[in-house]
Amino acid sequence: MLLFFIVGLAVMGLGIFAKVHGSRMYKCGITHAVVRECQPAVKQIGATQIPCSEITLEIPTAYGVVYKSIKDNRKYNVGDTVDVLYNPQNDTIEFPKNVSAPNNKGPYLLIGFGAMICILLVLLEIGKHSKAFNDGLILFLSYFLAVGLIFGGVFLAFIRPARRKKQMVNCRKVNGKQVDYNRRRGNNNGYTYTPIYEFYHNGEMVRIEGEIGGNGSKYRQIGRNVTIVINDETGEMYCLDDVASIKKATIFIIIFGIGVLGILIARDFFGCFN
Repeated sequence: MLLFFIVGLAVMGLGIFAKVHGSRMYKCGITHAVVRECQPAVKQIGATQIPCSEITLEIPTAYGVVYKSIKDNRKYNVGDTVDVLYNPQNDTIEFPKNVSAPNNKGPYLLIGFGAMICILLVLLEIGKHSKAFNDGLILFLSYFLAVGLIFGGVFLAFIRPARRKKQMVNCRKVNGKQVDYNRRRGNNNGYTYTPIYEFYHNGEMVRIEGEIGGNGSKYRQIGRNVTIVINDETGEMYCLDDVASIKKATIFIIIFGIGVLGILIARDFFGCFN
């Protein structure tokens, strides 16, 4: 239990850091920098290697001109103007897309999720010393789980795809192919396979890992042709085929959540299953 409590505190800390870091960077304001040098580079994200550009920027400040290097997925030319966030106090530079904006709710969600983990663990500890409290807590968690499954499934199946659909004006589609897969051991001593896709982006070969995996042969189908969506505004890249698979999987989660909620309501309000 102590380990999970520490995890909850770590999640809260991550949210607080994102909020404080974003506030400090945006407090300095967006600066228009100029690209003075551009070289090809590679960015390592987990098991994925993404070709990128390492650019040297000329940043005007109140204390004079500063030169800083940073990596990005986009392709630049010498002389291009780039919007960056530069903090002269600690000499750090970030792209606005990589920093939590003041109106971004993401850090608050992390803080809330971490706090919820800690609170639940404390309540479980209290419940060990009171049967009535423990029974009430179990009932609350049962309803919370059912409602959480429903809302989580609705978000993944409908809200998230709808947001991505609105962003399609900034996106383009390219042809890709599954070239490999990552194998991970599951809880039942079986394996889960996550496909790895390869495609061309700005003249470079890029590899990304799929958003969904499983133990079916589809996820190990080397050479399978897919469609990759690239958001030039946010730098997001994902496989369009995975979106459909996620929607199908989350619909079952919604149905399961509705079933659990229905059983709980029938038991507690109509006396069924007693």
